[in-house]
Amino acid sequence: VLDIRRDVYQSSAAREKQIVESRDKAKKELEELHKVSITQKIYDYLLGATTRKGCEKDRYVLYVLYILIERYKKKYGEENEYIRIYKGSKQKNKITPATIDGWIGTKITSKALDRLEKNEYIRREYLQKYDKIYLCSIPKKTEEDKEVFVSESVNPLLDLWEFNDDRKVKTCEICNKKFLVVGNMKTCSLPCSKILEKRNKNNKE
Repeated sequence: VLDIRRDVYQSSAAREKQIVESRDKAKKELEELHKVSITQKIYDYLLGATTRKGCEKDRYVLYVLYILIERYKKKYGEENEYIRIYKGSKQKNKITPATIDGWIGTKITSKALDRLEKNEYIRREYLQKYDKIYLCSIPKKTEEDKEVFVSESVNPLLDLWEFNDDRKVKTCEICNKKFLVVGNMKTCSLPCSKILEKRNKNNKE
């Protein structure tokens, strides 16, 4: 009996170690990102962009472009007021239209970029491997502008949706990362779900 209890204890300790490691990994991932402050003026501009009927999600693409450009500027200097959107879908560690589609949850980015360019919200430089995307007429931040939220997630839309309740966002019970809730999900991924399932089973025992 003592041997069985010792095995259970060790198994539980191993799971708790997994949880700590998951949280440390998620924390490190967030620390490597540059946080972007969203003011009321910027929010109203991005989410109030004029779109064609049925294409309201173009505003999500515009918002994502703003966040990516601000992160790029913080990393490489304020003079770099653009973001590279790479062509093709299999570009490791590169931002592609498919990357943004995955964040939004629907395949619209390529056509959204065309519409945003046509409406002069963005300007594009077409290069062989990627397009350089610049934003047009973005309001300048001032000290008087009120910050309404901060974008700090890999998928910047999670922070937006958490703020305006466009979609349901929760914090993972295992790694503490934000995730888009589908159904009664309690974790952000299958690995975290398995850890939670084992932990709950152990607690019942």
